[in-house]
Amino acid sequence: MISRRFLPLVLLVIISISCFCSFAKEGYHIKVNINGLKDTTSILAYYYGNNQYIKDTAYVDSKGFFEFKGDSTLGKGMYMIVLPGQQYFDIIIDNDQFFEINSELKDISGKLTFKGSAENSSFYEYLRTLKPFSDNISELRKIMNELELGTERRESVLKQIKDIEDKVHSLQQDFIKQNPNGLFSAVLKAQQIVPVPEPPMKADGTPDRELLYYLFLDEYWKNVDLKDERLLRTPIFHQKLNQFFSSVAIQIPDSIITAADRLINKTRGNDEIFKYVVWFVMNLSERSNIMGMDALFVHMAEKYYMSGDAFWVSEEQLDRISKRAIAQKPLLIGAVAPDITVFTPERKTISLHEIESKYLVLYFWDSDCSHCKKVTPKLKDVYNKMNNNELKVFAVNTEASREDWLNYVEKNNLNWINVHDPVNTSGFREKYDLFAVPIIYVLDKDKKIIAKKINPEQLEELISHYERMNK
Repeated sequence: MISRRFLPLVLLVIISISCFCSFAKEGYHIKVNINGLKDTTSILAYYYGNNQYIKDTAYVDSKGFFEFKGDSTLGKGMYMIVLPGQQYFDIIIDNDQFFEINSELKDISGKLTFKGSAENSSFYEYLRTLKPFSDNISELRKIMNELELGTERRESVLKQIKDIEDKVHSLQQDFIKQNPNGLFSAVLKAQQIVPVPEPPMKADGTPDRELLYYLFLDEYWKNVDLKDERLLRTPIFHQKLNQFFSSVAIQIPDSIITAADRLINKTRGNDEIFKYVVWFVMNLSERSNIMGMDALFVHMAEKYYMSGDAFWVSEEQLDRISKRAIAQKPLLIGAVAPDITVFTPERKTISLHEIESKYLVLYFWDSDCSHCKKVTPKLKDVYNKMNNNELKVFAVNTEASREDWLNYVEKNNLNWINVHDPVNTSGFREKYDLFAVPIIYVLDKDKKIIAKKINPEQLEELISHYERMNK
């Protein structure tokens, strides 16, 4: 029997344990009832980057009830519940992961209600408040697009749109103030356009455009909490990254490297965001069509992967990345092209570096290659058109037999420097990381690489541009 004088203490312990258990609740349980939906399957999916991934599935019974539940807590972010007929609605998964949803199949978003999730209730209240403003703007934009530029009527419509946008901005600010720690508040802040700051002045009183550029690189992320990994599970973070590297950063490798390093440095402190940004930039370096972007790949490989910062990669992945970076580094724009010693039609040896010319095209090709047979005549036309005293072509045939090669050279009157190395005696495949032909490199008088992997049609303009930039 418990003594009366110990009873308050026992009750306090029981209450404390009960509170602790409720706060320590693990897993997730989302109950959903959609009136009018029955006997089908629903999917719980989440946003990650610019994709969506399935997290869970549930069977919908004859009364429209279904539930998603699991023993592990869901990663915080924006999720969607997907229904048949390409219908879906977004929900927020944050601290509240045990809640109920009710709606009507005929008007899912309009009739959505939540029990146990104040953040989702606020989210949909905001969306419903916003809808008439969005509809109004859409209608006004249709009217505006039919009006002539500069007309008084068009200016009036533009003003109406601006007035509505100002009201929407006020709505957003109110929502953020009322829900300062909410995920959707973080999304709204991230969506806000950051104005370009006033340019700082140099000592001579002129605007410092270079410093302004670096200031804006940082200012762009002003409204984004780069330690809040919830943003990874929303569409906004990937969109911001994509815009940053495609529109804000100057589209040359050195500038993108600088922008990447400044951003990545800000993400240190949150492993998941750091990982995503490093992955994004690495992926950008591999898919970019900008010439010389392999410099970004080499930089990322050396600074973040080979240094041990990329904790998520396997040894096999790291080995592949490291080998590629090591192979590509000697071939970056600005590097001296690796020398190779190959064979002339007379079976004499000749080296790349012994050729003297203001500009030298290093052309790897194969006389049996169908694509090479399209590129070679185009290169020949450009070569004949340009001043041969300033431009030479060092054409390395990579595979065809000596006889086939010489026949092709003679038949097509290839009057440039023709050389041959069918068994890779010079090691050109390793030195130039060569897996396919044709490949064109353009070298200056010091054998430095000034362009690579270009089309013959680009050659003349490229050299003209290079001359203008180096006067």
